[in-house]
Amino acid sequence: MPKRVGYVPTEYIKLVDLVHVNSSSPTQTNTASVSQSQSQSQSQSNSASVLQPLFKKREKVYHQRKQMLGTVEAVHTDDPEGPYYTVILENGNHLQATQNNLQKIS
Repeated sequence: MPKRVGYVPTEYIKLVDLVHVNSSSPTQTNTASVSQSQSQSQSQSNSASVLQPLFKKREKVYHQRKQMLGTVEAVHTDDPEGPYYTVILENGNHLQATQNNLQKIS
């Protein structure tokens, strides 16, 4: 087991324990393993944080920033940050909004 000096994040410690590290000349394989491990942990955390759509097509909503009623025309789920919606406001304007700016009308 290699000697650990200073602070090292846990994911690196686990990787170092699994991969033989030659301290005199680090190999390209070790670097690739670290970046692969980082991308896997990032994709796992991103998939857990993706929001599910709260609104459906043709649902009545209130746009909080515009302070107007509207109707959801389309639900878009292609954004990794979460769903967004195309909304037709009561004045006829179309806009795209995230679910943070919309509120359900009962």
